[in-house]
Amino acid sequence: KGEKFKKIMLGFMGSVFISAFFIIPALYFSFVSKITQVNSILTTMYAGAFPSLKSLIYSPWGYNGSKMGIEKGEMSFQMGVIHEILVVIAALLLIYLIKKRKLKTKALIIYFTSLLFLTLFLMQEVSIPIWKLITPMQFMEFPWRLLSVIALASSFMIAFLINWLSNFKKIKKLRIFIILVIISALFYADRNIMRADKHYTWVDP
Repeated sequence: KGEKFKKIMLGFMGSVFISAFFIIPALYFSFVSKITQVNSILTTMYAGAFPSLKSLIYSPWGYNGSKMGIEKGEMSFQMGVIHEILVVIAALLLIYLIKKRKLKTKALIIYFTSLLFLTLFLMQEVSIPIWKLITPMQFMEFPWRLLSVIALASSFMIAFLINWLSNFKKIKKLRIFIILVIISALFYADRNIMRADKHYTWVDP
């Protein structure tokens, strides 16, 4: 147990250091805002930055700023078509295994599945009462920043799906091939992100 606790704390500290570039300024401004007008700006900005559920499922890649909902040519909040398909399959598989009591180690996958759906909820307008209740969340400014949490949670769910498929001998031999197919599909689905839509010539004044 002591070794597991050390690993958990090491992971926690690592996540704090990685996100320190945002956490430290947020804590600083949360203190400064008590005596300035920054508080009224930062704590209300989130209310106008909720992405619609439709835009999370599908929205075209764009090059504009964020705002509620999505329109063609603006910032995309899409989780990813391949991610969505595999996450749905993994969630259905999890429900099936729990009902049939065939899931041996379920704590981790249940945690990340719950985390994913909770995050989806927190990115919708209906969750505003929670944002108002837990005021430190308001300094996140943009609810769509929680997409990084979805990226992590969905990765664990997809890994769970692939790992479960390896229980079948025929599929186990093809596991590497399946992973390569998924990676290739991800690159293809996100191909527009990896190319510039517009080019601008910078003229040094």
